[in-house]
Amino acid sequence: DPDRVGLFGQSFGGYAVNSLVTQTNRFKAAIAISGNSDLVQGSLQFDPTARGYPGIEHEKSVNPDIIEQGWGLGVAPFDDPELYRRNSPLLDAKKTETPLLLLHGEFDERGGFAHAEAMFNSLYRQGKTARLLRYWGESHSLSQSPANVRSAFEEIVGWFDKYLAVRPDGVSAGNTPSNN
Repeated sequence: DPDRVGLFGQSFGGYAVNSLVTQTNRFKAAIAISGNSDLVQGSLQFDPTARGYPGIEHEKSVNPDIIEQGWGLGVAPFDDPELYRRNSPLLDAKKTETPLLLLHGEFDERGGFAHAEAMFNSLYRQGKTARLLRYWGESHSLSQSPANVRSAFEEIVGWFDKYLAVRPDGVSAGNTPSNN
């Protein structure tokens, strides 16, 4: 049913969700878990796990390598700012029409919580449908607390039920204009 297609991803998949909803309205609901939204920030921020190395935190951070090399950008943001702009979903959030749920851990070492806050706030300030869930004490995997794992699962299922379910009259929930 093309009116009931949802999308979710975690880590690079969360970044992909953030990106895809700025490029297409194909999905009726989306969930980004621990996803980056601003690749300049993602590349240049310190890895919080490097905090125990005073004075050399910048040398212990792996995030620049992950984004610049692992994600295939190949250059630092100051060497090709336009490449980073084109690939940062935060800067294209205005194009988003898909309801987006963002889940992010307080201690995410791969993409700081600010990524989720910025993406949510950009959508919220434009009147878009978005929800942000902070998981205190959680890292990138959102798996430290069984209670948080249950909560995240319930929130994911609830989000998809809200936007992808078929109503008793046979109409897809995602097709109703009153779901925002």
